[in-house]
Amino acid sequence: MDESIAEPLRRYEDAESYWSVTRENGRDDIRFANGEQWPAGIQATRNREGRPCLTINHQPKFIRQVVNDSRQNQPQIKCRPVDSMADIQVAEIYDGIIRHIESTSDSDVSYDNAMASAVGFGWGFFRIDIDYAENDAFDLDINFKPIINPLAVVFDPLTQAADSSDWRYAFITDELSKTEFEDSYPGAQAVPFEGGDTLQESWFSENTVRVAEYFTREEITKTIYRMTDGQILDDDLLSREDIRVPLELAGIVPEASRETRSYRVVHRVMSGAEELDKKVWAGTYIPIVPVYGEEVNIEGKRLFYSLIHHGKDSQRNFNYWRSAGAELIALAPKTPWVGPEGFVTSDPRKAEKWASANQESHAYLEHANGKPPVRTQFAGVPAGVLTEANMAADDMREIIGMNNASVGVPNVREESGIALKQRRIEADTGVAHFHDNLKRAVRCAGRIVVDLIPKVYSSARVMRILGVDGKQDLIPVNQDIQMPPTEEAPQGSIIKYDLTVGKYDVVVEAGPSYTTKREEAAEILTTAVRAAPELAPILLPQLVKMTDLPDGQKVTEMLATLMPPDARAIFDGTPPPQPDQEQGLPPEVMMEQAKAMADMELSRQKAEQDFQLEQQKAQNKREIEQTQAIADIQVDRQKAEATMQIEREKAVLDAELAREKARLEIELDLLKKPGPMPELPTEIV
Repeated sequence: MDESIAEPLRRYEDAESYWSVTRENGRDDIRFANGEQWPAGIQATRNREGRPCLTINHQPKFIRQVVNDSRQNQPQIKCRPVDSMADIQVAEIYDGIIRHIESTSDSDVSYDNAMASAVGFGWGFFRIDIDYAENDAFDLDINFKPIINPLAVVFDPLTQAADSSDWRYAFITDELSKTEFEDSYPGAQAVPFEGGDTLQESWFSENTVRVAEYFTREEITKTIYRMTDGQILDDDLLSREDIRVPLELAGIVPEASRETRSYRVVHRVMSGAEELDKKVWAGTYIPIVPVYGEEVNIEGKRLFYSLIHHGKDSQRNFNYWRSAGAELIALAPKTPWVGPEGFVTSDPRKAEKWASANQESHAYLEHANGKPPVRTQFAGVPAGVLTEANMAADDMREIIGMNNASVGVPNVREESGIALKQRRIEADTGVAHFHDNLKRAVRCAGRIVVDLIPKVYSSARVMRILGVDGKQDLIPVNQDIQMPPTEEAPQGSIIKYDLTVGKYDVVVEAGPSYTTKREEAAEILTTAVRAAPELAPILLPQLVKMTDLPDGQKVTEMLATLMPPDARAIFDGTPPPQPDQEQGLPPEVMMEQAKAMADMELSRQKAEQDFQLEQQKAQNKREIEQTQAIADIQVDRQKAEATMQIEREKAVLDAELAREKARLEIELDLLKKPGPMPELPTEIV
């Protein structure tokens, strides 16, 4: 066996064995959510007996609720400068580059797929990759890629972090047909070598070959220097002339140095027989990002569970009782006919009608002499069956952590918005750890991208960046930019957005999208204009700008002509007019302006007072509604508990009454018979 794959094969075997419980649970949970909810033996028996096996599948509803919530509040990556070489403007360019990367590579698909796998399987993954920007270009771009199959990733079992930052190795596997393998890797070995290790056996089958991308993260050392001005540089930066020469001219030289730890990531492609490719990855992190599900640590071993894992028994219980109810209803028309002995005629043709009376509908049935036979009436589905089904449904929601409000089931007592919001917050808290794990994953992805940007975008080029509002701009990076002359710099100035220097940290913000925030802001401005119409000339241009009206830009420009000078300057982003610019105006115009400003100030003060009064009223109303909502929720809970207790007691009482009725009927039949009354069976007495 090739020595280059001996260690990877052992690592793969160890990692797959360590994570086997999570992987098996995940397989079972995915199948369960897809409708495979009856044990195979029980289902086969019931099918053989012709008994119903209903699957009333609630699990996709719970999964969709959590996944779709995350789609509406996807985390956003933001960068912050850390050291003296970093710059706030460059950090904003980093933000724009990351938004561009997310847009062009459809990162939302990667996030959504990984989140769906975490909720339904127990974990999910996506990856960061580097590829050419265009087929006919040499520029490289960073992009996001989904990993559809959560079983394709096998990773370091010794990891303890909430993301992949401490992984030492990881595999992304794919099963190729032998034809695909031979076409993709001409000359490669499609079968294990003769006398190979048993670890190779699982990598080959009769028709397929397993191919794996194998990432390793190895620790290395490098030298860093403290310069006389306090900044810290490493060998790579000091070797660049555009950094070293200006420092030397300024008299800034190294005053101390030391060895420090860094990492190198190697990317290999391998089969079970040989190494197919090998290259050094540009970054210092393994570019695979996990989104974990619910984590449990048992005696030092990490396990991950899906949202539905612990609720499967209650779903099975629900299916059983719904099937039992359906079975009882289906048997209702099959209750037997009861009549005196010999009521069926001896005519074979007529007797056959009686024999098929429970399966076929006959126009009439003939009987022999005597009292006409009667069919036992169906009393309906026992209350205990319905109670058990309802209890199983409640158990499901309680175990998973989602109440009725979170899945759209209304409560007639919760009439106020505050009450509904309070119940929804309570439900969201039960599944908040899944959303938090997605935030951690996106933060990890942001660190990987920020680590790659200086290496991938290291040359002078023009970068396309996106703003928060989706507007694009083209920015020259890693090159000197001649700025136009200004009063402070008559000859102009030179700036440089250097992506290769400085350290930047990553934070993640989760919440509504920019479009949602813009709509909320437009609604607030509309309310303000209604409350204080005198503010319309100031606020209407901004309000129209926030909407998607046809020819909205023209309408905005026309409304802007009605704005006061100071407000127009703020709206246009220009300096406010100076007092000397207003000299030479006719006195009547100046008086009108002064009167207008005084009226505007009075209106502003009045609007502010009205706004504060409305705020106080709204706050008082919210506090009252919140108190009422909490009281309503407590009443609902007590009522539900009392109802369940009544149902249980009623079911027990019905069973007792049924037994007593049976005993009395037997006694009555015995009394009707001639002769001494025999003793009743012990179980009836």
